[in-house]
Amino acid sequence: MSSSDATYIRILRDAYDRDSDTYDERFRELQLPKYTAFLEEFGEVLSGGGTLLDLGCGTGLLREFLSSHGHPSTKIVGVDIAPRMLIHASRRGVYSVAAEIARLPFACATFSMATCITVLRIFPVPELPMLEEVRRVLKPGGRFFLSVLSRVSDASLRTGLRAAGFKIERMRTCGQDIGYVCRLPAPLVRRQRISDS
Repeated sequence: MSSSDATYIRILRDAYDRDSDTYDERFRELQLPKYTAFLEEFGEVLSGGGTLLDLGCGTGLLREFLSSHGHPSTKIVGVDIAPRMLIHASRRGVYSVAAEIARLPFACATFSMATCITVLRIFPVPELPMLEEVRRVLKPGGRFFLSVLSRVSDASLRTGLRAAGFKIERMRTCGQDIGYVCRLPAPLVRRQRISDS
């Protein structure tokens, strides 16, 4: 990571820490269309169990939303760079981890699904290492919901998702964002012919 990338991350972390006590009242309504889109796309997956990795979880508003929309038992691991935001998320029942998306402290193939809502493209740091890291911690066939502000969504993001190994199943508008519904390929299963057994 370059020194300018580290500076951007530090500035962003400090700003979110400073605003952690007022974040919910300022951003709850803006997040609702994104959370609704996520639930519409992933509701069946959430019902099937597994652990959701919420990248850039902030104060845990997604946990609050899912609990009030029929998914109170979904296990969520939240990652954020701002420790004070994570304190709020922990109070909502999110298992909180302070980390950067490009350096996640989890084993390979840990999560069945991940979300990253309005996090990428907030500051100018390389995206491919972050997307590759998300791929690394998702199980084969894992699902990923990514949203970015509409004004910064472009072909380079789609190229980055594909380069990281994701299949983009669809794109959709969700409030001020464009949502990308993605999946990792499932492992190929070799079938043995009956005559070979």
